Amino acid sequence: MDIRSSYTDMTLLQTLRTDTNIDEAIRHLYRTQFKLTTAYIKQNNGSDEDAEGIFQEVVLTFIELVKKDKFRGDSSVSTFLYALTRNTWLNELKTRGRTKLRNEKLERGKETTDMYVS
Repeated sequence: MDIRSSYTDMTLLQTLRTDTNIDEAIRHLYRTQFKLTTAYIKQNNGSDEDAEGIFQEVVLTFIELVKKDKFRGDSSVSTFLYALTRNTWLNELKTRGRTKLRNEKLERGKETTDMYVS
């Protein structure tokens, strides 16, 4: 029998803060938020694998913020997770862009060096 708990933002936050039934709270986040994360990532040059990794990172960050009482509740949990997802993905894209640029510079440097060595 599959019993699915439904959480309000308040009960979800309380569950995460107190570590009571945290596994079910995380499953709730996956059920309610993962598809949104995947859609956002895929619309912005990402893959399913990217979405999985980013979502895991976002959930861990969110739990940490909740436990440290740094989530003020000025927005809904869903809105906050979307913002975390967006920021985390944009940072990932920036990192990938810098890595790609650095690799291109290294390749150009190798080509120049090869010209002088030959």
